[in-house]
Amino acid sequence: MSSIFTIRGKRISSGVGYESIRKRGYFVLPLAVTLIGFFFFISPPNTYAAATTTTYELDPKTPYESTVACAGLNGSWSNGTSTCTLWPAHNFILEPGGSIRVEAGASLNITGPVLTISSGSSLVNFGTINNDGFIYSPGVIDNRKDGIINVGFGVPIGYSISLSGAIINNSGVIVLKSGDITSYRAFVNSGTIVIDGGRFDNGGGAHLENLGNITNKANLNNYDRINNYGSIDNYNGSRIYNVDSGTIANYRGGRINNDGGTIFNMGGIENAGVIINKGVIDSYGPITNSWDILNNGPSGVIINHNIGTIDNKGGIDNSGNITTVWGRFDNSGIIRNGCDGVISGTISGNPVPNACTSTTTTTTTSTFTATTSIERVAEPAIYAWAIGATVATVILAVILLLRRTR
Repeated sequence: MSSIFTIRGKRISSGVGYESIRKRGYFVLPLAVTLIGFFFFISPPNTYAAATTTTYELDPKTPYESTVACAGLNGSWSNGTSTCTLWPAHNFILEPGGSIRVEAGASLNITGPVLTISSGSSLVNFGTINNDGFIYSPGVIDNRKDGIINVGFGVPIGYSISLSGAIINNSGVIVLKSGDITSYRAFVNSGTIVIDGGRFDNGGGAHLENLGNITNKANLNNYDRINNYGSIDNYNGSRIYNVDSGTIANYRGGRINNDGGTIFNMGGIENAGVIINKGVIDSYGPITNSWDILNNGPSGVIINHNIGTIDNKGGIDNSGNITTVWGRFDNSGIIRNGCDGVISGTISGNPVPNACTSTTTTTTTSTFTATTSIERVAEPAIYAWAIGATVATVILAVILLLRRTR
């Protein structure tokens, strides 16, 4: 039963009696207002969370369903371009059990917000993802064959853009133009990664398994382990930075091509495949060549600093410059040092022969060689033949003359 009571001169109607209010004190109403405000305002007003087991499928073949799915992501769908656009300040959290699927022919444009893929959820791409915002994924990012992920294409260089994930699988194409890509648990690449700008970080605790191709034209930083079975190309002006906790392992069938770039090694480099160096390898850590070839080309420079080591158990072909500055260089394999190759410092173990010899080769045409051969070999025989023929002619003439006389 409601009652009318007065608090600080105001008449208030309530289903609770005045005595109850008085005994509890005046904190009940403020507490209720505080709790209501807490539940309404504890989350940012533009952050949206999806219910579990929800799948958001963007497919140009089903425009109506894609419109609904895109709206569920707090985005807007364009039938003309088959594109779902997530606008700035509209953050979205995909809860565990949920998934976002971008089908072939569809695009997901992230123009500034934070898209969070929670642990136990997934972002699967068969189409195109243009990320000019932030994708943060404790879950799974799966870029399938023919899928394309572009990072930092629609913003100025240096603008803060990020794609980070615990588990990233790529069998398509990932292109980084600006910002950074960070892997902090497992990154399996069987497709193509192009680092055209920005920074690619293989973070602490992360393993990057490369079965495809990685092209670095900017910065590739390794804080843990890179296992290479495919190819890594490091081009002019770019850098691979292997920190002291990092290991780059190049397995049989793997190829690392340092084409004018710099590999800065503080950790370890293990080679059982092929390393082609036409740039600079600046090493303060161990380099172990255990099986195949380390080819240091004419423009290649390898600097083995005072705390660095080179342990060659395979083959090294050198036509550039290898300098050991108080470091250790052990050779139990084969080192072939070419004519222009320079190796400075002490090498222990097997001797290093210089493949360059002082002999020169003169090339002549086959006609000239044949003529020279005839003149030198057949010339005495020609004179002997001429003398013999003359003697025979004289004898024959004498015989004929005697017959006529008779």
